[in-house]
Amino acid sequence: MGKYIDIETVKVIAHDYLYVQQEEDAFMSEIGEASTSDVAPVRHGTWVTWAGSLGKCSVCGYEYTDLIECNAFCGNCGARMDADE
Repeated sequence: MGKYIDIETVKVIAHDYLYVQQEEDAFMSEIGEASTSDVAPVRHGTWVTWAGSLGKCSVCGYEYTDLIECNAFCGNCGARMDADE
């Protein structure tokens, strides 16, 4: 998984090292040491329905016995249910 850092942190570090100190090597070192966020890619899916009241996640295939359980996210894999059908 890739590393993600706050863009405002990058802007401050970039200004300090590239415009004030003009030290590219120190800049790259500090960027490498910046704190990272624990994030995951967003998966997009749709609810596949059949027999009127049964639903299945198009991403993981988890089956729900009642569409009342189906909402904006899959409760099994976390996929966001906003993909174009």
